[in-house]
Amino acid sequence: MTNKETHVKIESLRGKVEISFGTLFTTRQMGIIERRIDIVTNIGKGDIFYSSNVFKDKKGRQCFCVQGGTAESRNFGKLVGRVPFAEAIRMAKRGYKITGDTLTQKDIADYRKQYKRGKRTLTLKK
Repeated sequence: MTNKETHVKIESLRGKVEISFGTLFTTRQMGIIERRIDIVTNIGKGDIFYSSNVFKDKKGRQCFCVQGGTAESRNFGKLVGRVPFAEAIRMAKRGYKITGDTLTQKDIADYRKQYKRGKRTLTLKK
């Protein structure tokens, strides 16, 4: 998926950013922005949210799997884009298949619940 497909240009962020299920962002470790891209899977509360690493399958399509891990606002590097719910589910199905797992209807229902939570503002920490 290119930046054009996500309909949001990559931008450097300071201060605040709105996150929702499907928000793509680069990660930041020890103040250095990395190339790794994560997808928000749960908007969480306060300084905490949950994300999963985005990777590519053999055909070059983006995928992700499992809940991922806890992230903090200081881990948010740059906004890459936002993926619509249907595309996020396709990405998850591909990711689960690669890892030998199956994306169940319960998993999809859990993701839909997170999607319906809407968006929230995350205050970024340097």
